[in-house]
Amino acid sequence: MIQPGRRYTPTPAEWAEAARTGRYTFDVKFSLAADGPEATRMTLEYFVPYSAFPQDLLQQILGQPAAATRFEFMSSAWAQDEGGLGAAMSMGSKIGKNFNKITSALDKSEEHADWMKRLDDLENCARNPTSPLTQNAYRRDPRYQQQTIDAIEAARSEVKQATAMRFLNQETSVATGLVGGPLKNAVKATGSVSSWNDSTLKYIAEQRIADISKSVDCELPNPPRLDPGDGTIKYHMHREGYLDYDEEDRITAGQFDLRPGPQAGSVILSGEGTFKGGMSAAKVGTSAKCQGDSEIHGSGYAGDLWIHGGPVSGRCQFIDHGKVTEYGPQDSDTAFSCTFHKVDLVNGGSYEVRADGEESAWTTCSLDLKPQQK
Repeated sequence: MIQPGRRYTPTPAEWAEAARTGRYTFDVKFSLAADGPEATRMTLEYFVPYSAFPQDLLQQILGQPAAATRFEFMSSAWAQDEGGLGAAMSMGSKIGKNFNKITSALDKSEEHADWMKRLDDLENCARNPTSPLTQNAYRRDPRYQQQTIDAIEAARSEVKQATAMRFLNQETSVATGLVGGPLKNAVKATGSVSSWNDSTLKYIAEQRIADISKSVDCELPNPPRLDPGDGTIKYHMHREGYLDYDEEDRITAGQFDLRPGPQAGSVILSGEGTFKGGMSAAKVGTSAKCQGDSEIHGSGYAGDLWIHGGPVSGRCQFIDHGKVTEYGPQDSDTAFSCTFHKVDLVNGGSYEVRADGEESAWTTCSLDLKPQQK
């Protein structure tokens, strides 16, 4: 259903996301409701600005011959941010006993299989936590683990429902694509609606997984790479009872490549990794968590190796008595510097030291180097 003449003004962040993804649907809502004892009614709603409509579809919903003039006016008004005029879109589907058949078809989709694997990994992490923060949280509140697992199962169900609706949307699009005669142009125009439905449902599934990932915290593995590079570095800071903190964890894991430096016998290293951090302070009712991507760089000479790392992108949250504040990865406190001595750059090996800096006592830096070909 298309309801023209609606108004919604996306935020700058929403516009930036739209420009990045090419998905110009906003104010997305997806709901599930029982429809009888064995069926579920799914409803998708979102807003599309007139500026994103193809000309032929806009003419159909606004009427001719004024459509072109109205389209020009709407685009101008939108560009000047004088108002967010567009259309509210809605789609409803009912799934009953055929749900298993639909999900069976979806299981053959590589994209859907990847989503299910990510949720399975999150559930495994929730059942077998490696993060000291999560382990202690489970000990303090035994109900927390089951609540997390239940939330993952709810996310899995919603992702399945959203992707099932994508399947039905695709089937409907294929069927209407067979229509000819005087309705052919109308069907061609509504292909845009089918595309909007699909991209929005995909966004819902991906966002649901991203949201549930925030509640599951596992220790970082080394980032996967087809080429393992010349070495790996892992920085870990963990302390308990410091200031008002119950505990605090910061982990960066990365891989790097070596290349000759400007001086004979010297090397330069560069690579990438991921970081994760968190703290809890029940006494003052605060906690924080961060995750994202890091860069790794450094240099070496005469058996000494200096390795540094720092965040380049990611997301952090500070929670104060239930109020959530977002902040940038540069404030995640996951930057580190480690100095290794007596490193054999030719034969490689494993090395472990404490990180440089005032937090040295609570840190470890673990280095693994591959043997270099002579």
